[in-house]
Amino acid sequence: MDLRDLNPFHGALPLMDAGWLLAEAPEHPTHVGVLMLFELPPEADGTPSEGTAWIDETIAGALQHHELRSPFDLKLTRPHGLLGTYSWEQDHDPDLLWHVRHLALPRPGRIRELLSLVSRLHTPTLDRHRPMWEAHLIEGLADGRVALYWRASHALMDGVAAMRQLLTAFSPDPDERDMVPPWAADPNAAPPRSKLRGRNDRSINPSPTGLVGSAITAATSNFRLTSTVSQQMLRGISHRSEVPYPAPDTIFNTRLTASRRFVAQSYAMDRFRHTAKAADATINDVVLSVCGGALRRYLDQRGELPDESLTALVPVSVRPADGPDDGNALSATLTTLATDVEDPAIRLERVKASMDKAKARMKTMTRSQLATYGTLLFGPVLAAQVTGTAGSIPPMFNVIISNVPGPDEPLYWNGARLDGMYPMSLLFDGYALNITQTSYAGSFEFGITADRMAVPRMQRLIDHLEDSLTALEEAYGVA
Repeated sequence: MDLRDLNPFHGALPLMDAGWLLAEAPEHPTHVGVLMLFELPPEADGTPSEGTAWIDETIAGALQHHELRSPFDLKLTRPHGLLGTYSWEQDHDPDLLWHVRHLALPRPGRIRELLSLVSRLHTPTLDRHRPMWEAHLIEGLADGRVALYWRASHALMDGVAAMRQLLTAFSPDPDERDMVPPWAADPNAAPPRSKLRGRNDRSINPSPTGLVGSAITAATSNFRLTSTVSQQMLRGISHRSEVPYPAPDTIFNTRLTASRRFVAQSYAMDRFRHTAKAADATINDVVLSVCGGALRRYLDQRGELPDESLTALVPVSVRPADGPDDGNALSATLTTLATDVEDPAIRLERVKASMDKAKARMKTMTRSQLATYGTLLFGPVLAAQVTGTAGSIPPMFNVIISNVPGPDEPLYWNGARLDGMYPMSLLFDGYALNITQTSYAGSFEFGITADRMAVPRMQRLIDHLEDSLTALEEAYGVA
């Protein structure tokens, strides 16, 4: 018997990773996803049959790779059930036909039908008895493009890790073919950088002394984490100027249904860059301000705009450039969106001041402290999901707005050009709206995920984002 099996915490998921699983329910699944659009290569864009042939060949090629790379070969196990402890174990016989699927849109194949389909695909929870990811290749778009919708459990990877994993499948070379899909092990590539380890990985043979020491270290670490989080929470409540919550109640802060709605839009990166330069702000400041303006108009038109400003939770990656490409490495901060201000320039000034203060505070923290601070902000939200109190208590924030950096150059998949990539995120009970952006080849790609019932006619947010950005450009003379 391996001595590690005597340790009930051996291989247990870190607190943040396990939290996503504990918080999951049919009404609020905890996976992240992305919708990608591809222009077919020249040899396949002549007729619909040629396009279908490219898709069939791509699917067939992907299904030939039976050996999966980490973490796509991991599934959940709960061998002891102690305190809700989860672990990963390797799945040596995965069913690729379950994970990799071929779909087609109904006519007329507009973007509207595509968004409706991926909204439904994004709604159900992932099967916990299998590796927790899926890839759907979708044909039938009227303009001849094909789409790839992909999703994975947040316990398996956060947004930055997911971006890194997916981009391993693509190339800047439009002539490259026979490419290995992101979930497959490439025999010619270096081993993936992974922090996740299955319970049946026996590469380490610890001594009894080492097991006792690791158990003591884990217990001490958990005690310190709990103490730190509690102290920071109390300081946050007593010093509202440092942590700008509680947020006002809005229609976004209600209990969720199991129905999702997703909309997406691309914007030229230069529009945000030029505005940021004129305002002596960062691009992220401009994004947050534009989102604030859009949310103000949306709520105002519905007669639901509160007198106080909305607050946004802004996730912050603490993943080093050479760090692992799985798991979670997140912190977060809170910022005002200045939705109580009509003037777009003043709104940007207030958002910038709020973010500058948050960044100054975060610069004084180590990476470990930043992760702990992220637990402070995410922890109560996840705990409220588990206890069922979310949506019935005052919200800590109103909306999640995040940014996932993407590639600067165009990429290709077996000759098909990646034409757009739109992040799809998760929602929480009490937090029914998420706005996520990613940068790609000179564009800002917005993906907005919402509860269909809590946020009616949310497609109007796309128009409000455009109007808000235009108003800010005009205010700084860069339109």
